[in-house]
Amino acid sequence: MRPVEAVKRVRLSLLRAGFQFRKLEPLAPLECARKHRAQHPTTRGQAVKLTRLVSTCDEGECPTLFSTDRGTLVVQGDRVSDHGKQIPAHETMVEIPIELIRKAIRDNLI
Repeated sequence: MRPVEAVKRVRLSLLRAGFQFRKLEPLAPLECARKHRAQHPTTRGQAVKLTRLVSTCDEGECPTLFSTDRGTLVVQGDRVSDHGKQIPAHETMVEIPIELIRKAIRDNLI
């Protein structure tokens, strides 16, 4: 399966599970960083509380999906550095298996 097809299938699964996507307007990287910090003040020194939802193993050193006390999701996965995208310095991209998202949806965790 090609990556684009996989993303479409995950999106469809999320829609069927009741997830509502918001239409987002593109932001310049600096504006994006400012908006993120304004919406999530806990990123300024306060620890975020993570609750483990689903993982690909039991040890904790593999792809994992967490919920936060802020109503967001955190993803643990392999850092991707060869993506060719321009992202703010405070952000990073990670790669996780699609099956992790499918499992979370199937188990009604998200």
